[in-house]
Amino acid sequence: MKHGLSVGQIFTKMVTRPHRAGAFLSSVTAGWKDSRVNNMLARIDLEQASRDRDDCLGRLFGGAERVEEFLAELRSDHEFQEIQAQRRLQIRELIRNRRALVGTSSPFDAETLYVITRALQPEIIVETGVQYGAHTAHILLALKNNGRGQLHSIDFPQDLSPLECGYLVPEDLRGRWHLLLGDARDLLPKLLGQLHSIDIFIHDSDHSYRHMAWEYQTAWPYIVSGGVLFSHDVHYNSAFRELCQRHRNEISDSFELFASGVAAKRRETA
Repeated sequence: MKHGLSVGQIFTKMVTRPHRAGAFLSSVTAGWKDSRVNNMLARIDLEQASRDRDDCLGRLFGGAERVEEFLAELRSDHEFQEIQAQRRLQIRELIRNRRALVGTSSPFDAETLYVITRALQPEIIVETGVQYGAHTAHILLALKNNGRGQLHSIDFPQDLSPLECGYLVPEDLRGRWHLLLGDARDLLPKLLGQLHSIDIFIHDSDHSYRHMAWEYQTAWPYIVSGGVLFSHDVHYNSAFRELCQRHRNEISDSFELFASGVAAKRRETA
């Protein structure tokens, strides 16, 4: 993410919305941190990152060739790619004109989620943190191509942009999407209790150590055998690595790719 508001604009928003000042300030500082992280990620060799993704996801899902097949499928969907490109451009313009506080996730991480969703053929996915919906759009496209599955998303509205939550999600993909607006600490336990079990859990909300660790521990028991926990921005703190260490006997494979981490639950044997 990138912040696009002046200090005066940030102060005004906090004063006029005191009941949400804490959450708003947290997002602002996260945006500043994102800016530094994005500078670091810009120096990553994307070709090497892509080879690493083929290798890591290939270990889980039947080889690097299968991973590349799913990526080729995604990139050949010209209508979807055009919508993403046009709407990402609008987001960048809002940031440049200081009308939006945050940017959106990298295409690389969104592609990774597309591959995971296509390969795993999930019935139920839970996601925290939507904002513009870069990840959400790619997950829903994968579910459409799977011909099955539902996505449940939780997002906490913070008035960071004039664009709607899920702006990057094409209208024709929204039939499998269930969006809940509110605090994940209130909504996530209730949602998981209603669903009973999930195939994939995706964290991309509050990236503080305390909240990331809480979401991981809350969702982990509900992830089915063979399911996946995916977390964005795992480089912010040690929460993801601690999760993998704590549950190492339940995990078949775990790795970090670009800005994200993946932990796969070991399949139960008969």
